[in-house]
Order: sequence, then structure tokens, then C-alpha cells
Amino acid sequence: MAPKSGEKVLRFGAVARFAHWSHTVTFLLLAFTGMLIYMDVLDFLAPLFGGMQGARLLHRIAAVGFIVLPILSLFANPAGFKEWMSHVFRWGANDFAFFGAFVKEFFGAHVEVPPQGRFNAGEKVNSLLQLVGCTLLAISGLILWFPQGFSQGTQQLALIVHDLAFVLTFTAMIGHAYLALFHPKTNEAINGMLSGYVDAEFAKSHYPLWYQEIKGKMRG
Repeated sequence: MAPKSGEKVLRFGAVARFAHWSHTVTFLLLAFTGMLIYMDVLDFLAPLFGGMQGARLLHRIAAVGFIVLPILSLFANPAGFKEWMSHVFRWGANDFAFFGAFVKEFFGAHVEVPPQGRFNAGEKVNSLLQLVGCTLLAISGLILWFPQGFSQGTQQLALIVHDLAFVLTFTAMIGHAYLALFHPKTNEAINGMLSGYVDAEFAKSHYPLWYQEIKGKMRG
């Protein structure tokens, strides 16, 4: 089980949580309506979305939210976005050493994970995959939605990119969701996206460099 102390520390503010959940909801709507549209084997799910036409309409509505809501979140808290980017693109020896230890910990071994900062190396990789994958999804999706100004070759390329980007981001999302919801050593993380707070002992054990930083600020 994830360690507990009873003391809470703030991990994510309101804007970050809004960005996370709005992205999650729109992404899942796009995923399931998209699979329904392109996979005949899922036709039995069509009534849940008001039929195929309803699924296509919902796919487009969700696409607008998928693009617009992150932009609104960025404008609401540009400093938070800048901080996130600074961490995601900052890599050191501990980040690269993280992966070997993480694989062992994932399968239940007790290992010493190299000290991590605000985000661990796995979360940085997930962030980068989502940034790249979702950008490709948005651009290719717009080409497929408004094909009039694009050649047939560009449309075909957009379709391939759209499919590959979906596989990439959906796979990453499944792994991310498992670690946040079900893995006994990391499932405390979901509380950071629900209430904004995580247990202090969890923060100290999984993000010791970040924990030391915030405790230092509190003392100051």
C-alpha cells in the first residue's frame, strides 16, 4: 500500500485539476466514439450515443473541447503551465536511473528509487507522449474534419497519423490510469487530482526532492 501519515500537502491547484479532468473526459469521449465510428465490431454500442449520427456529432463536440479547454487552462494559469514544461523537459541522472528501479517496484520488489522531483521520470514521459500525441490528434483531426483545403495524399496521411497518435495516447492513458487508481504503491496519486492534496508520506517517499522543496518554502 502507498505510505500514509495523515498529513496532507498540496500537489495540484484548481486549474491543473480542471485541465486534467477536462482532457480526460473529452479524450475518452473521442476515444469511444472514434472506435465506434471506425470499428464495425462495436456497432452494438451505437444506441448509447444516439446511433451512429449521434456518435459522429458527439465526436466533433468533444473535439472542440479537446482543443479549446487546454488553451483556456493555459490562459488561466500560464505560470503553472510554464512550471510544468520546465519540469517535463528537465532531465538528470536520477531520471534515467528511475526506469530500472520502477520496473522492479512495479512488480512488487522493494527497491531504492532514485530521488525524484516535482514529477518522476515516468510522469515526464507520459506528459511528453500526451503533448506530442494529442497535438498530432488535433492537427490530423482538423484535416479530416475539413478536408476541402487538403490534397488526397494529405488526407490519407492525416488518417494514418490520427490512428497512430490514438494508439500511442490511449496506451499511455491506460498505464497512467492503472498506476493512479490500482497499483498499491502509487494509488495515493489519484487524490492529488481529486482534492488537490496527497499524503505527506507518499510525497516524501515518491517525490523527495519536491517534498524537501515545498517543506523548505513552508519553513521560510
